[in-house]
Amino acid sequence: MNIKYFIRNLKTANRITKNYTHTIRYLILNYEKRLRAVFNLKSTIQISYRFPEPIGEINLLQRLNSGSDNYIFSEVFIDKCYDIDLLSTPEKILDLGANVGYSSIYFKKKYPSARVACVEPIEENLSILKQNIELNSLSIKVLEAAVSSTAGLVHMEKGTKDYNYVVTNNQKDNSVVVQALTIDQILCTLGWDTIDLIKIDIEGSEKELFSKNTEWLYKVNNLIIEAHFPIFTENDIKYLVREYDFAEYSIINGLFFLQRANQNKVDVY
Repeated sequence: MNIKYFIRNLKTANRITKNYTHTIRYLILNYEKRLRAVFNLKSTIQISYRFPEPIGEINLLQRLNSGSDNYIFSEVFIDKCYDIDLLSTPEKILDLGANVGYSSIYFKKKYPSARVACVEPIEENLSILKQNIELNSLSIKVLEAAVSSTAGLVHMEKGTKDYNYVVTNNQKDNSVVVQALTIDQILCTLGWDTIDLIKIDIEGSEKELFSKNTEWLYKVNNLIIEAHFPIFTENDIKYLVREYDFAEYSIINGLFFLQRANQNKVDVY
């Protein structure tokens, strides 16, 4: 064990967890691979965290899944990858690719008056996502589906981690069939005419999502996109900015951020 990194992780654990019990649980989460050789660990662990306001205290059910959940948790709550300044407080937030709910919970805690909805297609993720929402007594709408430019059934292939299922054209041994919804269908289901903020992290399927039936983009004030190279590149971002009247994009925390200059004049088609 690298003592330097252990001390760093211990300091982080003391800083962000509720008490010593949860500090130990956080360390178990970080060292699960080593501990499995000695202990019969459960598949999940519940940890209570404390962060500065507006996030405050949160309770999360996290899987001991070779660091997959912990990686996303660190991105969202420790590295604060979605801590991006907006021109106005969002009232409607859509989370595409919600996984187990960390980003949705982050947005709801940061903007408590906002209506938050999330889209996630994978059954194993959905189970944890719903429990995490309930643990924090938050009102977040969950849509059990993938997102696509056209509605229907799609195959999703499991990758090496629990967060990187990808849409595939063919059925494979490690693929599942899920329902896909378009953004227009999602808006209709939610009863929304516009969206103040969309977060998109759909493991390369963003290329397909933006390929057709994209009039909904005129209804969006802010876009946060995790681009998966080389499938989706900076040239694709430049196209979205140019064609859908966004202000010049920026790269924040490794994410592409597109913002409409006039937040009060979103055209609805």
